[in-house]
Amino acid sequence: PLPQLDPPPNPASYGMAGLTSVDWSGPVEPLIIQIAKATHYRVRVLGNPPAIPILVSVYDKNRMIADILRDIGYQCGRRATVVVFPESRVIELRYAKN
Repeated sequence: PLPQLDPPPNPASYGMAGLTSVDWSGPVEPLIIQIAKATHYRVRVLGNPPAIPILVSVYDKNRMIADILRDIGYQCGRRATVVVFPESRVIELRYAKN
């Protein structure tokens, strides 16, 4: 059997429970920057962006910001990881090694 995963933290506890609407199809980094500005977080980018940008497509109405970020992370796959640090109010975009 697979191990049990811990439930994700409550988005309200780190300022990501707000509802928003997003209509985006394009590179991941500008979208992360836009979400960070809206939530009063900072963005930290680690690693080198790939020569071909990571493209994501998000179309949501009245959805929690935490869920949108989770969706973005899934769309990045193995090419990048999105991590939220509520204590320091940082959204980290970690590009995988090429």
